Order: sequence, then structure tokens, then C-alpha cells
Amino acid sequence: MAAYGGYAAHRVVSTCPICGTEVREPAENIALQISPEKGEFWPDALECAGGFMGLYVASHVKETLDNAAIKYGRGFRAVLARPYLKKLQRSVPPSYFYLPAVLGAKLDFAASGYRIASTCSRCGRIRTDAASEPSKYKLIEETWNGSDIFYTDLSPVALFCSDRVLTLARENRWTNFRFVPPEQAHNYAYSGINYLAK
Repeated sequence: MAAYGGYAAHRVVSTCPICGTEVREPAENIALQISPEKGEFWPDALECAGGFMGLYVASHVKETLDNAAIKYGRGFRAVLARPYLKKLQRSVPPSYFYLPAVLGAKLDFAASGYRIASTCSRCGRIRTDAASEPSKYKLIEETWNGSDIFYTDLSPVALFCSDRVLTLARENRWTNFRFVPPEQAHNYAYSGINYLAK
């Protein structure tokens, strides 16, 4: 199951005076919209493709991440907007939190198959050539700051995680997560690590 929109008023945290790139964050609870036709249970994680895009986790997942000192930045409360899942109309959905992650490493664009079109001289924002043919994600390892859930200078919605997060998901039997090794990132036939396999 995935959400098709997470919407809320926002505040601008910073704006680059050169390229105009804005960093935004929610200024209120996020209204998380899902399709009532899809899903038979409330998952532990949701991917969101509109509005505040990225990773949403149930409150008990966030609590476990916090107890394990997982580094991911801030969490913002998200409230499921009605209608709820048709098969779960009488159940109480969990509380969810949006985890936007933090800038945690730099991508090796050449090794990943990207061509750089431009780089902002002030904030460092990189725009890639649309004709690039990326084959994988290759991080510049010495730039990783130790964050467990993070993004790179490629995009704030392409999230990466440490093995610690995968281990917690496996140990706690969390549902609806999808873990893909960086070298498989552009292999769309790859279904992800079967982290719940016994």
C-alpha cells in the first residue's frame, strides 16, 4: 500500500539566493491520503508520491527507531484522511510520522551513470542531464555522516538507510518496507530484499 498525497501548510527553512532552491518543512500535521480500495491491513510503512513525498512510518516504528538511536533527523506527525480502507472501516488506524531524513552523503554521479548538467555555486544543488542513463547508486563513502536514514545530493526523495534499519525491520517484522541494494536501484525487475524471509 502507498499513499498518493501528504499535504500540509509549509514553512520555508532556507532559500538559496543563487538558484532559488527552497528547503521546506510541514508547519502543521500532514493530511495523508490513501486509496480506500487498496489494502487489507494498516502497514508499518507507507511511501508517499505527492505533496510531502517520502517515508511515513507508524508511531510504534518511530518509537523503536528512537529507542535504537537511529539517526534520521526530525519526524512530523501525519494524520490519515478519510475515507479509510474499506476493509478496515471499523478499526482505528495507527498514528503515522513523516521522516524526511537528512542530507547524509554525496553521490558519485559518474560511477552511478549520471551526467551533471549544472552545480549551484552557493548551495551545491546538482542538476543532472535528463539524457543520463544511471545504472546504480554509488556513494562517496567518506562523505557519509553516519545518518541511518538519509538522502544524497541527487534528490531528497531518494532515500538510503544503514543496515541497522534493515535489521530492525527484520527483527520486528515490520510490513510494507522495501529495501533495494544501491547496485540494484535502477533494475526495475528487482523486487527488493526479502527481509521477512525466515
